Amino acid sequence: MSAREARQRAPQERPTHERPPQAPAASRAERWLGPLAVTGALAYRANQWLAASLPDRWLPSAVRLGKSVAYRCLPGIRRAIGNNLEAVLGPCDAAARAARIRQTLEAYAWCSSEHFRHMAGVADLAIKGTPLSLAPEQGAVLVTAHVGAWEIGSLLPPTSDPRTVHVVRDREIDPRVERDLAARLRAAGGPRMTFHFGLADLATTTRLVAALRRGELVALQADRPQARARQVEATLFGRPLAFPAGPAALARAAGVDIIPAFVFRTERQQLDVIFRPPISVPRGTDSAAELARATQRIASEIEWAIRRHPHQWFCFRDLWPPTRP
Repeated sequence: MSAREARQRAPQERPTHERPPQAPAASRAERWLGPLAVTGALAYRANQWLAASLPDRWLPSAVRLGKSVAYRCLPGIRRAIGNNLEAVLGPCDAAARAARIRQTLEAYAWCSSEHFRHMAGVADLAIKGTPLSLAPEQGAVLVTAHVGAWEIGSLLPPTSDPRTVHVVRDREIDPRVERDLAARLRAAGGPRMTFHFGLADLATTTRLVAALRRGELVALQADRPQARARQVEATLFGRPLAFPAGPAALARAAGVDIIPAFVFRTERQQLDVIFRPPISVPRGTDSAAELARATQRIASEIEWAIRRHPHQWFCFRDLWPPTRP
């Protein structure tokens, strides 16, 4: 196949000024409510305090209450969960749709509360899975998605060696949440973990490429492109969707592999860490086609993770035109 044919068949890059549906952006209600919104500082701190302060025996009741409140009071999130899960599980009647949504909201409440309790040092986690083994000089880009206990996963060292891990996170909608979260992550992560918010600026990208070439690790989300960042269109469950070009571009620039990694919640305070086969990004003459192919492979791994635990897929925005209100 010629390079021209490959470009025609490969998923196309999207203009960076187009905001993809899953990119974090404040809705009209979030802008109006400010810190009182579900993404605002007050709600974040209240959830954090509540999860960390409740006695262990009360946590199941609090999770069930939170699920019920979210189901009744957040119609946009309720609709998005139901619509997105149809791509995974197929269409269903109203009763089954409601059950799917409630199961997802309950899974999110458990993952979120255990994340906050872990950050506060009041919960011990049992972690199983095969550890990632890399040569000391071998850097890698670890990619994951908003699936399972991904928040806790960002604080789990992927190897037993002392190399630095650079964790890149989306920018938060509320800057106050981002400042508070950054301080808590740095305190919980320890000296090996370095946290960056956003990947759209050249200076951050340059530092991360240099770190990868030194044999360090970069961990980042691969399912939500920022509005001003480079995007590549791939397919998820047979439907077109914009993905960030950053993970594949970083790996290609540094000459390292991409390793998909997922942290699933299996039982109470028990996690299963799974590393998937590495993805290489060749450094040939057709960078657009190479990035597109690598991004599609990342999308396929994210699809694998969602199919494994569909109710641990925490995407609360409509990804495709809704099938019902």
